[in-house]
Amino acid sequence: MNPEPFVIGAMLISGFYFAARAFQSKQKANVQKGLIEKFSSANDLGTFLSSPGGERFMQGVTERGDDVKRSAVKSVQTGLILLFCGTGVLSAGAMGWADEMLRGAGLVLMFIGAGFLVAAGVAWKMADAVRSSRD
Repeated sequence: MNPEPFVIGAMLISGFYFAARAFQSKQKANVQKGLIEKFSSANDLGTFLSSPGGERFMQGVTERGDDVKRSAVKSVQTGLILLFCGTGVLSAGAMGWADEMLRGAGLVLMFIGAGFLVAAGVAWKMADAVRSSRD
């Protein structure tokens, strides 16, 4: 059984997933920007932001330490998935099931996964530093 179609399929699904997440994030930012632009004056915007709905809106826009840590945990999850996918593709290459291009893709996936893990660690440390400086 040739695993190359499964590996290619997994890579395509991963690509679509990350593209969808980026699109969703961009759409959320556009909606927030559009909402702010709807206000005709600074007084109207100030009134809205002081309301309970405005407070919830601002909580969604700003990142607090907990949000950064939650984002870091998601990055760890993504990094581990990519790291294991890359390891699987490299293993398939070592067994002779994948050609040179797929082994290269596996190596790239492993490095991207490691990058997510490092970025999550840095974000976690920065959130701790910001929180300790506030206390």
